Amino acid sequence: MDLLREDWAGIRKIGLEGPVAYSPADIAAIFALMLDRPVRPVALEPSAWAGVLAMNPFSSVAINGFIELNRGLNSGHIDFGSDETVELRQGRVAF
Repeated sequence: MDLLREDWAGIRKIGLEGPVAYSPADIAAIFALMLDRPVRPVALEPSAWAGVLAMNPFSSVAINGFIELNRGLNSGHIDFGSDETVELRQGRVAF
């Protein structure tokens, strides 16, 4: 919320992250605890991404965007920490 209350002008790039890095297994464990049932993370082959995303109400443009974003993140082409113009902010509340 502090970020939304700041007074500034112009264009800013801000990277947001939580106070702790979580693995897919960590997130699955949190869901399992909240849902009171087993939850396990499943890695999908890139060839399956479009089909799984199409099970949701996303347009083909959105699906292609999600896939491009994931490919960029997985390949290291998108690396938020390498852009010196991005102001990195870390949250204070963990899951």
